[in-house]
Amino acid sequence: MPTSSAGANATRLPVLAVYHSSQNVYVAWDESRDGVQKPYFNYSTNGGVTWQPSDRRIDHAPVTVPAPLPRISCCGQNVYVLWVDARTGNNGIFFNRSTNGGASWQPTDTLVQTSSTDPWDPQLTCEGSHVYAVWLDSPVSDTDV
Repeated sequence: MPTSSAGANATRLPVLAVYHSSQNVYVAWDESRDGVQKPYFNYSTNGGVTWQPSDRRIDHAPVTVPAPLPRISCCGQNVYVLWVDARTGNNGIFFNRSTNGGASWQPTDTLVQTSSTDPWDPQLTCEGSHVYAVWLDSPVSDTDV
């Protein structure tokens, strides 16, 4: 449960996704309601005129693990969010999805990045039933995609 209300703490890096064939607008951002940055989500079904009354925290990491830098994409009623967090001991890229326009999300997150490097700046897009992700890895001597 959040320790403070929406907008009461540092909110940053909002990202939008709009499905072109509908009035659905999706937004994700990170916010420190629980003392560390976590990915939050909200949506509108009427082109942004009104929004859901409650924001939803997307990740399932322990509350003490920061999970900043969410990225979002949508195709139809499928909404995808990707972010960085360190719940495994190293920073990793995690993913969750909704198949009903953001009304509900998968009960567990999926670890997408499997190397032991320090990933950052994830990007996400989709086309039809395909989802694509890319990020920068930070090995000791180089930065790779």
